[in-house]
Amino acid sequence: MHQYKCEYFKLEELFPPELMSMPPEYLWGLMDENLLVVLDRLRIAIGKPITINNWKTGGQYKWSGFRTNTCKIGAAKSAHRKGQAVDLKIKGMTPAEVLEFIISRYDEFPEIKRVENVIKTPTWLHIDTVETKQKTLYIFNPWKERLDGIHNPSNYILIYSSTWV
Repeated sequence: MHQYKCEYFKLEELFPPELMSMPPEYLWGLMDENLLVVLDRLRIAIGKPITINNWKTGGQYKWSGFRTNTCKIGAAKSAHRKGQAVDLKIKGMTPAEVLEFIISRYDEFPEIKRVENVIKTPTWLHIDTVETKQKTLYIFNPWKERLDGIHNPSNYILIYSSTWV
């Protein structure tokens, strides 16, 4: 079976340094193929570099992609631990702007099933491919605060469909 390998992302951008001694084919196999495909498609569509992990170049991020069981960040059953989630940072765009971009062109990114509330994550956008059994984008970790153009503040379950945009 052929595992998809990203064109625009290297393994060190998806994995922490602790795992980099493992065979590349094994590491690619730990990631959800839908996530890898949509990452490349998003990178092309947005036209800007996307940072996930940057530890290899001296940066501070090493847990924004795959997370091992020893990682103390996030939930025990986080999609990151299943290779189904990444936290994106895009230079020159806020997480809310990236979310708006995804919502406005959701037909191009149907593999993205869930994103995290950008009020709670002001420096990155969490995306994942966890199946929701809906053909819509689900925003979890909901909030009451108003974020113009993103949601109805009275909603606690926030779902977007490309037909609503």
